[in-house]
Amino acid sequence: KYSGKFTASQIEANDFIQRFCKVGGFLFGKFDLKGDYSATGWKREQFLNSMSMSSLGAVQNGKLVTSGVVYDLLNSIASKIGQPFEKEQPLKALTSIIKVKDGKVIVDGLKTNLINIGDLQLGGYYGFDNQIGFDGTIQLTKELTAKLISKGGLLGGLAGLFSDKSSERLLVPLKVTGTWDKPNAEIDFSALTKSGTQTGKKNVGGLLDNLIKKK
Repeated sequence: KYSGKFTASQIEANDFIQRFCKVGGFLFGKFDLKGDYSATGWKREQFLNSMSMSSLGAVQNGKLVTSGVVYDLLNSIASKIGQPFEKEQPLKALTSIIKVKDGKVIVDGLKTNLINIGDLQLGGYYGFDNQIGFDGTIQLTKELTAKLISKGGLLGGLAGLFSDKSSERLLVPLKVTGTWDKPNAEIDFSALTKSGTQTGKKNVGGLLDNLIKKK
């Protein structure tokens, strides 16, 4: 049996990720981590599956390097909001509560900025059985929100109806399900419409009807 507290300063994020996930090579940067843990077992698999950990992590300056399924996942999100996604993205001020429990790595309240897209907030889990389940939001930049409105279409119409008028930025709800090898990323339109005004909710029906007719 093992238990204790830990404080880690300026460790490489990718090295830490690879201790828990089957894949790595996508998040780089010096990582500060502080928390506690408990686990049992002699073998690595026993140790990981029995582990309970709660910690707070932060990367001040890092980069996201995407390829394969990771790139496909993030690019599919970006394409839905009309923005090309570069395979290498600088990250600023990434913070998250990180927990390990019941065979899952859980992130809670992850926040970071994706340059040229907006501010990302995310929560959910990666399971040691390869299952994933995340939901969150991207608050698009003013420029991208204006670009979507000018393009029209369903998302452009929603951008006009549901963007925060004080900041002129659209908050896009995201949902990611499936497995790490076959992720499914989508914009949660139901959550988007729930956040709108009563006038916006009435108008969104017409936008959705037009989308169905176009199909």
